[in-house]
Amino acid sequence: MNETQENQTATASFAFFRANMYIQPTNFFRLIENSIGENMIRSTLALLVVLLVGLGCDSGVPASPTPELYERLGGQEVVTASVESFYSMLKADPVMWRTFEGVFTDESGTRANRFKEMMRGLICYMADGGCWYVGLSMHVAHSHMDISETEFDAMMTHLDRALQVNNVSQTERGEMISLFNEMKSDIVN
Repeated sequence: MNETQENQTATASFAFFRANMYIQPTNFFRLIENSIGENMIRSTLALLVVLLVGLGCDSGVPASPTPELYERLGGQEVVTASVESFYSMLKADPVMWRTFEGVFTDESGTRANRFKEMMRGLICYMADGGCWYVGLSMHVAHSHMDISETEFDAMMTHLDRALQVNNVSQTERGEMISLFNEMKSDIVN
């Protein structure tokens, strides 16, 4: 592969990341392989295996019988429905218009679809659903938005209600809201 082809592959890889913003691990390794070459991946994976074997991966603790939060939320179907409900609730709340006006008024729907995709990906990642979130950090993504504590709290109320409307139990809703609250200092300016 010549330098031009490598640059085209890297550009295509970056476009894939921007379009999807979260990816399944198998696609991630395929993407990396296309970007930096099969031999580099094999060498890195071989080194990783050697290190893990050498360090002794087995902690002796049996795997937890409790399903991951993503599964307990209801998986992709419930998360997708909850994000749709969440978006509708945000759009109906005048407090949210200052922050999301550009998303709400985009006639093409591109920004709304991107917001929903990012939320689905973030929830999947945070709830151990097997997704890799590769979007901007919460601090970088929100630093220019001047989100107040009141706005953040309203968003969490809407998220809790959206999950509740989609029959997610109080325990799982509380866990999800707690995960978002851990990022509050990165989101509120």
